[in-house]
Amino acid sequence: MITNYIVKREEKTKIVIADNAIRNLYEILNEKSHTNYVIFSDTTTYKLFGEEVKKSLEKLDKPVISYVIEPGEKNKTLSSVEKLISFMIKSNCDRKTALIGLGGGVICDMATFAAGIFYRGINCMLIPTTLLAQVDASIGGKGGVNIGEYKNLVGVIKQPNVVIIDPTTLEKLPKVQITSGMAEIIKMAIAFDKKFFSYLANVKTLNMDVLRKSIEICVTLKMKIIEKDPLEKTHVRTAVNFGHSLGHAIEIISGIPHGFAVAIGMVYAMEVSRKITGLSKKDMELAISVLQKYNLPTTISGLTKENIVEHMKKDKKNFGGNARLVLLESIGHLRVVDKIDKKIIEESLHKVLI
Repeated sequence: MITNYIVKREEKTKIVIADNAIRNLYEILNEKSHTNYVIFSDTTTYKLFGEEVKKSLEKLDKPVISYVIEPGEKNKTLSSVEKLISFMIKSNCDRKTALIGLGGGVICDMATFAAGIFYRGINCMLIPTTLLAQVDASIGGKGGVNIGEYKNLVGVIKQPNVVIIDPTTLEKLPKVQITSGMAEIIKMAIAFDKKFFSYLANVKTLNMDVLRKSIEICVTLKMKIIEKDPLEKTHVRTAVNFGHSLGHAIEIISGIPHGFAVAIGMVYAMEVSRKITGLSKKDMELAISVLQKYNLPTTISGLTKENIVEHMKKDKKNFGGNARLVLLESIGHLRVVDKIDKKIIEESLHKVLI
């Protein structure tokens, strides 16, 4: 017997964007069915916000425990997730435990992954505390870890039950974190919203009001994409990775912040776009000027073309050994292109490697 069954998977995510939200978690969550709460964070973030989050959760009258790791991409591994899960087992966590990821992109990715595989799926709540995580990493349910030099190769797509974005956490961040996060904001504008791009191009001073507005716009844009393609089965969601093919390679090789690497990756993708999609010189120069306006790099030195190309081959968007890139047709309009000529891939690197 051969029978096809259509199984619909429904997951709902509540997203709250509010100042001082971490002080009012008990009011936002108002959830009585959980056995306990596990706060998963890194040492830097926990020192800033951990106790405040814990005190707020304790008002729900359920046990609250914490598991803290050292910060950094180097800890985004299967081994780290295994240690987290072992801790949860020893702490008598069960199917009704809620795992809360408190931190930046690394923590959000790992928390989502761990929640997706523990007991085959428990409730996951994310409290992103960096700009990059608030506009990107916490939105869309992608969780995973790195395997050697392969970034985010192992993971799950599991929508978090709740994402709580508190813009006031950004006030405690070093400037480099804000700059890095701006790359993902500009990416969404270049890729999906010409009006938003014009707004960013004309901002006089980057302040909290600009950041709040940008967070809300980016979350709205990305969630519209997620709703159309939650499991990344089409090019719709792949398009969110504009600038990431080269960006991930640069990030791994050089160790510069994610947003910095993505900014350079976008310039490279636009150079390829000039050859393939007909992106105008005017649009490319305008996009580069906005990246530079927000103090993001558009070139990098000290890297070899050969090393870059070798790392780009490890991009998980590639299929059958063929390069796939997210390219720009014009500001606000993208196209995912398969089987790009190797010569174009290599020649276009001159735009960003100095």
